[in-house]
Amino acid sequence: MSEILETGAIYVCGFCFSSKAAHVLLIRKKRPIWQAGRLNGVGGKIENGETGINAMVREFQEETGASVSAEYWEYFALLEDKRGWSVMFFRSFMLDALELRETCATNDERLEPVFVDGIKRRSDVIENLKWLIPMALTSEPLRFQVVEAEL
Repeated sequence: MSEILETGAIYVCGFCFSSKAAHVLLIRKKRPIWQAGRLNGVGGKIENGETGINAMVREFQEETGASVSAEYWEYFALLEDKRGWSVMFFRSFMLDALELRETCATNDERLEPVFVDGIKRRSDVIENLKWLIPMALTSEPLRFQVVEAEL
């Protein structure tokens, strides 16, 4: 994602869980600065003419080298900020624990399978993940607006 989220821009962020949801694949970010050294979901900006699901498939492929087709991604939340940007969140239960461990980032950032049960106690994750990841494991899509986002 860009250094500062662009007004009017829509982003995607995906959480790929192991088939039994014990692990989630996260990426250790080097950029933007506010995320450097911390874990976040895989994602990026939706390009012109692209749907959210197509952006999620593309971003996951670009950042992990793994192909998870649209049928295996499920939209579960939309985060909107009063400054005009929004993030669509997706979940997938496509990979097993071994595949998660063997997935490698295609850039200079590192992918890490993380135990879901320990996510709330970790100090190296983007704070929003402490509630977004448990939310991803609920069944109903949600829409919410953030009064003040962590940037």
